Amino acid sequence: DAFAKLAAINRHFLAKDPGRVPFINMYPNYVPEWAIGGKYEAYIEKYCTEVKPKLLSYDHYALMEGSERPEYFENMEIIRRQGLTHGIPTSFIFQTTPHFGYRDPSETDLRWQVNTALAYGYRALMYFTYMTPNIPDQNFRNGILDTEGRRTPHYEMAKRINSELKELIPE
Repeated sequence: DAFAKLAAINRHFLAKDPGRVPFINMYPNYVPEWAIGGKYEAYIEKYCTEVKPKLLSYDHYALMEGSERPEYFENMEIIRRQGLTHGIPTSFIFQTTPHFGYRDPSETDLRWQVNTALAYGYRALMYFTYMTPNIPDQNFRNGILDTEGRRTPHYEMAKRINSELKELIPE
């Protein structure tokens, strides 16, 4: 229901500052249909058609304790397809921080998420989350920075991965 308002806000920002990219992040495909008003791909299609974003962004936290979400690659494909259909660059926010039933990602887990996004042609990658949220009942821990701003092991992992990604930018 918010797409018309988001479209107006998006147009306003672009009119005031056309050199910047307004940021609106979409739900992943594992949210219930009632939350998005129907099927996931139709939700993304409607968003792209009505809002006309400069960047198609979503997050998907796939790294569960003991498994990965089975919807992960389907989500990547839907976002890729809609981005190509509408001529919109795609972006992915991937899981760095363990919380709830999500596992603490290893460097291999982080690389898997980054490389699958690159394989699907995504143009922007973002870590969730840079600083560990201080929300005790959600069991957040080990973000790139801890709740006090100190570097965690994920900091060095992200630093190595980002350094390698810089080398790929020309490609």
